[in-house]
Amino acid sequence: MSKVALMVLTLDKLVTPAGGTVLDPFLGSGTTALAAYLEGFACLGIEMDDNTGKVAQARWAARELYKANSA
Repeated sequence: MSKVALMVLTLDKLVTPAGGTVLDPFLGSGTTALAAYLEGFACLGIEMDDNTGKVAQARWAARELYKANSA
């Protein structure tokens, strides 16, 4: 997991109650969504740029690979 993803995961855990939902109004490549998923949170992400949104969709589609690599 990247240093950025670890930082986001740490922040998610600090401000989100167990079983809570993380809101990311600037989804970008989906790092926050993946970090939330790995910690067991739900995530609602919003992205206006189609190209960046496609990157986030591809990362989300491969989320089980990220989970396997983070264990």
